[in-house]
Amino acid sequence: MYYGSEIMHLDLLWADPYTEANLGAVARNGRLAIFQRRGLGLSDRVDYVPTLEQQADDILAVMDAAGMQRAVIGAPGSACGPASLVAARYPERVAGLCLWLPFPQAIDGSCDDPWATDAEMAYMAEVVNRVSDNWGRGRTMDMWNPEMRSANNRRLMAMLERSSMSPTEAHAHWDWSAGLDFTHLLPAIQVPTRVLIQDGGIVPLSLAERMVAQMPDANLHVMPIPAPGSSIGEAYYPVVMHLLELGLGPRKVAEDNRFFGTVLFTDLVKSTKLLADIGDEEYQRVRTAHERAVRAAVSDADGQVLSISGDGTFSLLDMPGAAVRCAERIAREAHAAGIGVRCGVHAGELQREVANATGLNVHVGARVMAAAGAGEVYVSRTVRDLVVGSGLEFERIGNKRLEGVPDVWDLYRFDHARSPRNIPLTESLQTPMDKVAVHAARRAPRLMRAMAKLANATDRGVRV
Repeated sequence: MYYGSEIMHLDLLWADPYTEANLGAVARNGRLAIFQRRGLGLSDRVDYVPTLEQQADDILAVMDAAGMQRAVIGAPGSACGPASLVAARYPERVAGLCLWLPFPQAIDGSCDDPWATDAEMAYMAEVVNRVSDNWGRGRTMDMWNPEMRSANNRRLMAMLERSSMSPTEAHAHWDWSAGLDFTHLLPAIQVPTRVLIQDGGIVPLSLAERMVAQMPDANLHVMPIPAPGSSIGEAYYPVVMHLLELGLGPRKVAEDNRFFGTVLFTDLVKSTKLLADIGDEEYQRVRTAHERAVRAAVSDADGQVLSISGDGTFSLLDMPGAAVRCAERIAREAHAAGIGVRCGVHAGELQREVANATGLNVHVGARVMAAAGAGEVYVSRTVRDLVVGSGLEFERIGNKRLEGVPDVWDLYRFDHARSPRNIPLTESLQTPMDKVAVHAARRAPRLMRAMAKLANATDRGVRV
């Protein structure tokens, strides 16, 4: 279960692909309940700030409604207090606790024995006041490390702030949070607990160390500074891993992250010469247009662009046939725009890392792409075999040794797509409900996949 902070809107959570991937990683390993705090975001407005106990009772009410007898609870910022109260009061309901950027002590100057220096406590209070006074402008990012305070992240956070609370509500909630002290709960929390702080973030190390020392079964983890340009969802990746490890254990997480998928790589051919021919400004325009075209093609194929580096892209798709057609579209549209793009498609077992995929087969896919020329789509034998009957035709290139990859690989060049062989039509046995399901699959494929997964789990007698 994830109990949200002041900056949370359940609809907008899915707008960030990395956040969607984070939530999906948890959901793939168990049941996930995301709890919107009372009065915030999509919840009905209330004219008061719920007390610590009221918020704890709300957590239990959601667990009961969802049929969760026991759960790992994750909570950020001021949500750590209510989550800690549940763990302390109802240990039989909590399998683990993950507290991110906690404020266990009051930072409004009312604390008699602060666990940090006066300067550190004053800084925390100053940042919270700045966030509260500038609600709707993305100043919540000031709580994170400097690398995360990009203009784009501020814009996204500003939208979340405006969608979560009004400025008046924000003042009331942050004032409540600044005056909250739940240090007396800490010794009573017997469940496995992880306290996470961000290197360069608002919570000082000394405060977190004192907090962990008060808890019988707690560990402190200082999360590394994310790479420059990281999105908000990417910064949450370590939090997701800690949640999964609390619930399943690190070995189980690693084992469950294997899956079969299809990788698609693209690369601009002779990009340096193109840059010299058309100049910096025009080249940047061309490359930006190409990246937009790649994202559109991959999205239409129900895939995800995992990374864009230099002149190349790396995408993940479910099915190899869709990946080949996507690659052909990318190469064709690039050719129409006057640029040469090579593509490579490979399928195999991958290792999932939330918003990324790793493993030997990722490297194979990159090398398959590198063997292609401008305007060409190369695929591995695995892909060719899996799309038999799809109407996709290939020309065999032959066995090739791929740089840095063991063994010899049989490669094929995409030639053309034809209509599948016609079969004589007979009267359909499709029921009205079948037609409804087909329509829903066209309009909402992700929903239909979720329904199919639930139906399969029910057939197997697995509770999801």
